[in-house]
Amino acid sequence: MSEKVQLPKLAGKIPDSVKETSTEKRLYRWIKNEKITHETHFLPYIQPLLSAASREPLTLVIDGSTVGRNCVALMICLVHKQRALPIAWTVAKGKKGHFPEEMHVQLVQEVQKFIPKDADVIFLGDGEFDGTDLQSALDSRGWGYALRTSKTSVLTWEGHEFSFSDVADHVKQGDCFEIPDALFTHRKYGPIQATTWWREGCEEPIHLVTNLPSIDEACRYYTERFKIETFFSDQKSLGFNLHKSHISDPLSDVTAHDRRLPGLSLGRLLGLHCHQKGMEPHHAPHRTLRPQSLSARLAPFQPFGQAWSLCSCGYKAH
Repeated sequence: MSEKVQLPKLAGKIPDSVKETSTEKRLYRWIKNEKITHETHFLPYIQPLLSAASREPLTLVIDGSTVGRNCVALMICLVHKQRALPIAWTVAKGKKGHFPEEMHVQLVQEVQKFIPKDADVIFLGDGEFDGTDLQSALDSRGWGYALRTSKTSVLTWEGHEFSFSDVADHVKQGDCFEIPDALFTHRKYGPIQATTWWREGCEEPIHLVTNLPSIDEACRYYTERFKIETFFSDQKSLGFNLHKSHISDPLSDVTAHDRRLPGLSLGRLLGLHCHQKGMEPHHAPHRTLRPQSLSARLAPFQPFGQAWSLCSCGYKAH
């Protein structure tokens, strides 16, 4: 991995027989070409992927992360195998923190355009994404969800109002306390299923709200949420240090992401395909590709995938 988002560093890790300066110029044309967007170079690949993956429930995860100088991205990813692949994203000015719930709903609306009509969808999110407007948007689409919430969140059950913290006082490690057909927050949204779940080996319980019929199923799906954290690590500290990018304009950052993330994601998909087919990446003799801690088995294929997804498109970007 290049461990940098700067073009000279990326060019130095792409296996090719041409000079690094030529590869760098090709990548520069890719980034600056206004005709290269996620609609033309990403959706033609992601839509067939979603269609093929929809033979089983599609597991989507929403989360935010720092992507540049005072810029944060809100992203929805598809959990595929042991990885999370970005489906849709938006970038806003600010430090890492909560996005308005309106933006959560808008991003869900964008993602829905790509989802096959007959697909079963499970939507996951941490404590930032427990808003009742988002839950309503998911319910109206027939999507299942399991969302983490705060211990101070209010529930109403059989006319009694209480918080999750009241429940936590009666839960010990290994327990899963269920509250069926509850109403959530003072807005009394629902009925929903709620649970306080204290997993073995964890320091404290977590609290979930879900519309899934089985609490066990909701807890099982929620464990998939953490794969988006692995994705962010791949793009940041374990991969490209994307959070250290000097881009500080959200509009520019969206544009850059529209051209960088498709390449990174398609590179991973190609790497997975090559690995499954038993193919070995071709390393140019004058380049040294050292796998880092990023997914040890797939790391050698990532530059190979970048060469395909970035450079092959770059040739068209004159």
